[in-house]
Amino acid sequence: MKTATHVYWRATPGDWSRDNDLRPMSAKAWGKYKRFMLLKLGFDLHRPIKANISVLGFDIIFSQRLPPQVEKAPPQAKQEEPPAKLEDCLENFRDEDGNPFVVRCPSCKRENWAYDVATGQCAWCGWREEQ
Repeated sequence: MKTATHVYWRATPGDWSRDNDLRPMSAKAWGKYKRFMLLKLGFDLHRPIKANISVLGFDIIFSQRLPPQVEKAPPQAKQEEPPAKLEDCLENFRDEDGNPFVVRCPSCKRENWAYDVATGQCAWCGWREEQ
């Protein structure tokens, strides 16, 4: 049974007997069955689990407090960054005709290949100045 704060499992004699004839399971078989049921019911085996034994009915009540649920804040809308400009990096320049020379990409901030500097395009991300 699962509530908002806890998870419980009441194991009765039928749970730890073989074929419901109330002959006890072997310790190894009980351990495998108990682990399977605890995982199936939502117990976290890495956190403490309480086991209360009721002598009168031979019941074992396993319980565990669930971690507090943290409500996630709704995702914030990302503000778009202004488009990168050639002048955003100091190494970049223009020649006398106004052609851009991209030494360092203003978008990905990586150094451009020497052969691609004069093309005005980043060899890494493909950035090109908008005309």
